[in-house]
Amino acid sequence: MVKIFVTGDNHIGRKFDNYSIKDQLIESRFTCLKNMVEIAEKEQCQFFAITGDLFDNTYSIAKRDIKRVVEILASFSQSVLVLPGNHDFYSGNEQLWNVFMDVAGTYSNIIVFNEYKPYEFDCGDGTIVFYPAHCDSKHSETNRLDWMKAEEIDGNKYNIGIAHGALEGLAIDTEGVYFPMSRTELHSIPMDVWLLGHAHVTEPAILADEEVTGYTIFNPGTHEQLDLHNNTEGNAFVITLQNNDGIKKVLAKRVVTGKIRYFDEALIFNATNNESLEKKIEDLVKDYPSCSIVRLSISGSIDDSDYNCREEIYDTQLSRFLCYKINDNDLSEKITRDKIENEFSEIGFAAQFLEELLDDPVELQMAYDIVKSLK
Repeated sequence: MVKIFVTGDNHIGRKFDNYSIKDQLIESRFTCLKNMVEIAEKEQCQFFAITGDLFDNTYSIAKRDIKRVVEILASFSQSVLVLPGNHDFYSGNEQLWNVFMDVAGTYSNIIVFNEYKPYEFDCGDGTIVFYPAHCDSKHSETNRLDWMKAEEIDGNKYNIGIAHGALEGLAIDTEGVYFPMSRTELHSIPMDVWLLGHAHVTEPAILADEEVTGYTIFNPGTHEQLDLHNNTEGNAFVITLQNNDGIKKVLAKRVVTGKIRYFDEALIFNATNNESLEKKIEDLVKDYPSCSIVRLSISGSIDDSDYNCREEIYDTQLSRFLCYKINDNDLSEKITRDKIENEFSEIGFAAQFLEELLDDPVELQMAYDIVKSLK
């Protein structure tokens, strides 16, 4: 039996300049990486595999951060396997990898998969062979799987493909420049398991901490959410391979590894309903953990009492989170008879016209907006 802890798309070195708490977001990525090493130890994994984009880029990662990553990985008691992705690609002259391998050279357990060749290891009940397809540039219209197709693959060994690129149906690659891979192509290469990186979502989307069978393609996604558009808990996989008298079995368990969550939500208030701004926000966020970043886009119309104290409502309901952002440019207060009389002359055409629409809040709002623009 052999066990592999699988993570990827960690993007150490992301700046998070759009957030006031960027230092906390940066630090959390290191903390989660360290926690994953500890989980892999507890799971008694023989390998800690990174499927690309351990780093956010090849040119601006501070040496102290590279050194810190190496030291975290080196604390794993067995083999650490690092595949360069398209963000931290390896072509042979990147300063990032020169520093990384110089520091990692102090340790014997970190291997960078920077060659297109099989990497063979002895394990408890046989031999495991990794077939890597690392990225050698930021973009490419072709993947790096072709060299494997010419290999003689021994079915008596554990054979693991590890690649970085856009998997059809999982990663968005409209221009086809992110090392695209098809499922048919992967299945045509006789691997027992494929470990992939690039998409920041998890496949398969199995329940956390439940060991399942029936899957051979695994994309862990990022170990902690990266931004508001990336809706994930932050995940990794523990993959177990068994060989019982020549019959191989793959078991997988998804592990939640992220701490900080991002939520990007929209609230729409219908002019015909009498909805409370505070209650609607409260119901939406009540189950969100406090270590979250929340962005709300709020539109529609609400009672003037809510509209006039909306900033206080936001602070009451959202201040428990790490930070929150509000976009309420399309939110307005409901148009009432009192509001019309306060803003327009009672005997004027505008007031009379708008009062005729009081029974139709939607039409009233549209008419009010037009009249205001002409006033």
